Amino acid sequence: MNKIDSKIKAYFIDLDGTLLDVKEKHSHKISKMNLEALERAKKSGKEIVISTGRSGNQAKKYLEMVDYTYAVTGNGSIILKKNEIIQSIKISLKDSLLLIDFAKKHGLILKVDDSRTAYGSFGKFQTFLTKRIRFHPVKHFNIEMHKQYNKIVLWGLSKVKMKKVLKLLREKLPNLSIVSMGRGYVLEVSDITATKGLGNMFVANKLGLKSEEIIHIGDSMNDSTVVPHMRLIAMGNASKELKKMADFIGPNYKNGGVAKILNGDYEVNIEKES
Repeated sequence: MNKIDSKIKAYFIDLDGTLLDVKEKHSHKISKMNLEALERAKKSGKEIVISTGRSGNQAKKYLEMVDYTYAVTGNGSIILKKNEIIQSIKISLKDSLLLIDFAKKHGLILKVDDSRTAYGSFGKFQTFLTKRIRFHPVKHFNIEMHKQYNKIVLWGLSKVKMKKVLKLLREKLPNLSIVSMGRGYVLEVSDITATKGLGNMFVANKLGLKSEEIIHIGDSMNDSTVVPHMRLIAMGNASKELKKMADFIGPNYKNGGVAKILNGDYEVNIEKES
């Protein structure tokens, strides 16, 4: 049991696997326990900033629930102040076309921004899985490319294959940020300047805060991008890789995990300290 440094003036908090601790059918909710903890933190003078891989539209209802001022969405590619976009970083058209060609070549499924349409050469099992997660499968890659996108998501059916794909993409497209998600089956791609870490620091600067005055709470590898910029609390359900990088380890996200962290229930990562 610890108490977060009194110097902390802002909490940057992930949604999925972190703040969204109640599951209902195909959606998630923020529990009363977590909402009350956020409200107490705000009343004590702390800033609460949602920092998520979700796009603004996908995160909108949760942002409204926490009565946000700033939000980092799309893995840092879109920064919001209330309902206004104050920064938008898009993947270049050239890189987007290369990603589409790469998806075709390697038999991957591809999705852009908050669209529910998934593009790919679907087999029966891929079609079933895609529909199960409520995406609309389209058996081609004729994506509207006259505009650029903030985030592109790729996924496949093999962890081993996706690990190889991750390595290849990082070698071929070094100007992109590519993080492994979904237990290794999913890759989230954005511009190299669009990460949660850089997005958090953009907001911190707007708030007049230094890196030592903020802390990020998350559970996925897209949260790993905050490590060079600020301290990180990894949820108890986080991947082993993220936990190794984190400064602190918190409880599981379920049953008010974030509320417990704000109340001081987390441990210093002894492995990192040593």
